[in-house]
Amino acid sequence: MRQDKTWKSLKASPVKKPVSWRARARRFFKLLKFVFFAGVLCAAGYWAHKFYKSGALERAISPTADTLKKIEFKTDGAITQKWLGKNGFFPERKNLAEIDVVALRRKLENVPQIKSAEVSKIYPDTIRISVSEYKPAAKVAVRQDSKFYTYALSREGRFFEPVCGLEAELNGLPWVVGVPLVRSRGGDFEPYAYAEKIYELAVCAKKRLPAHYKTWRVLNAAELGSITLPIMLVLTSDGIKIVFHSNDIEGQIDKLEYILKYYEREDLSQIEKIDLSLPSKAIITIRQSRK
Repeated sequence: MRQDKTWKSLKASPVKKPVSWRARARRFFKLLKFVFFAGVLCAAGYWAHKFYKSGALERAISPTADTLKKIEFKTDGAITQKWLGKNGFFPERKNLAEIDVVALRRKLENVPQIKSAEVSKIYPDTIRISVSEYKPAAKVAVRQDSKFYTYALSREGRFFEPVCGLEAELNGLPWVVGVPLVRSRGGDFEPYAYAEKIYELAVCAKKRLPAHYKTWRVLNAAELGSITLPIMLVLTSDGIKIVFHSNDIEGQIDKLEYILKYYEREDLSQIEKIDLSLPSKAIITIRQSRK
C-alpha cells in the first residue's frame, strides 16, 4: 500500500557553515609555509649544485689535487692526441678538482668519428682519456650544397665524416652506392641496417684475396635489403662484375678464389661477370669478342 509523504518526511538540505577569517588566515599561512620551505629546498639544491661544480667539495673530500699537468690518451682507432689538443678537446690547465669530466666526455662523443669515450681523474694532476672509434667498412659520396663529400660507413651502419687519420684507409676502400641516405631530426644520417653484411664481405675479401680486393672500385648495395634475393654487386677496376649473396660470404670467397686462380693462367680480362649468389655453383659470363 502506497504511503503518502508529508512535510515532516522532507529532509532539510545541509547548510554550509561560514568560514571565519581566522580559519582562512590559518590556511593562508600553511600555504605560505609550504611555498617558503619549497623555495628553501630549491635554493639549497641550486647552491649545492654550484658548490659541486666549482670543485670545492671534491677538493675537500678527495686526495690533494694539483694543477693539471698530464693527459693520458688511448684510442683503438686513428685519432691522435695532437689533433684533439689542436682542436680544443682537452681541458684548460687548471686545478684537477675543477675539471668537469662529464662535460669533457660529452664533448668528445660529439666528434663524428668517436663511438664512445671514458674520462677519469688520476690524482694529483692527471686526466686519463680513452676513446673507441668507428671503423670504416666502405666509403660513401654525400652531396651537400652542390658539393660531394666523402663519408665513411661503419660496421654498425653509422655514416660519419672522417676527421683524423683515415685518409689512407679510405683510399683503399670501395665506394658504396645504392644505400639510403636519410637525415634524422638531429641532422645526422639514419643508420644503415645492412652495413654488417658489407663489413663482413670487405673483411673476408681483404683477408683472403688482398691483391684482388684492391681492384674493387664500387659496391652496389641497392638489392641488399631484398627479401627474395639480397645481393651485393662489386665492380672491379678490370671491369669485372661480381655478384655476392648476403649469406655464406666465406663459401662465396672460396669459389671466387678458385675461379681467379684458374683464370689467372688464361686471361682475367675475358671475364665479364661472376655470379656467386647461387648456393651450389658459380656462373661465369665471358665477354663477347668484338669483330
